[in-house]
Amino acid sequence: MTEEERKEKLQNYLSITQVAKYRNVSTDTLRYYDKIGLFKPDYVDPVNERRYYSMEQCERLGTILELRAMEIPIKDIHEFMQNRTVNKSEDILNIQLALLNKEIEEKQQLRKVLMDKLAFIKVQKESRVPLDTPLFKTIPERYALFGKEGKLSSKDVALEYMRLEKSMEGVSPIFATNKMAIEIPVSIHKNLHHETVRPVIFYAEAKEEQEGICKIPAGKYVCMYINDDKGNLEEKVNGIKQYARKEGVALEEIGFMIYQIDITLTDDREEILIELQFPVKRTDL
Repeated sequence: MTEEERKEKLQNYLSITQVAKYRNVSTDTLRYYDKIGLFKPDYVDPVNERRYYSMEQCERLGTILELRAMEIPIKDIHEFMQNRTVNKSEDILNIQLALLNKEIEEKQQLRKVLMDKLAFIKVQKESRVPLDTPLFKTIPERYALFGKEGKLSSKDVALEYMRLEKSMEGVSPIFATNKMAIEIPVSIHKNLHHETVRPVIFYAEAKEEQEGICKIPAGKYVCMYINDDKGNLEEKVNGIKQYARKEGVALEEIGFMIYQIDITLTDDREEILIELQFPVKRTDL
């Protein structure tokens, strides 16, 4: 090939620099695609060994870059680009649509969790609930994921909480507040850390058939807000029992201690907020 023929041939191609510029991709990426056989130049100049590409190849590169933008693995793109058909294109687009729909659903769930958490924090900041004061509350239906029993003072309970969170389906709680709880007996001793307790994670909604999850029906509770789970809980629970007797109701044997605002949200001990909840025995059974 004469020099004149060579120059005339190159006029029909784009250099690697031109392709990189027009397709907004680095020349290093194009060299890498060439190396792995994904996108090889149509012509390599024997004089200077520079890579040149046809206009048709630029369209092919556009498809590759679109597939990479959809985070499709290079291996799958390489396979797809071999002998493409309309059916193959339809299949890969359907797969990506399904993945995108799943991602959107997960993001929507995360958005709901964030909005619920912020709404919860706003209520807690504005309500200024009185501490150590029993009160009646009607709590709507909820679900609870129960863990294994253990001594609260042992590391086993902390590990059990982590196991429960790991086993949760869907979006995990943002921090742990108003989700994490433990079962406590109405006949609690002075030092809760000697009691055998069971970790609990609450859900507003859940699949009841998931292992370990139970539906807790809506009902009336006698509740009390406290800001210290290391103090004399027996005294707090006795205050709840006295209030219940005064109001002429009986309490179930097991209640909950829920960490409404805890160390996952604040390092200020004065901001800690724990809710004791003891269900009122139903009289319509």
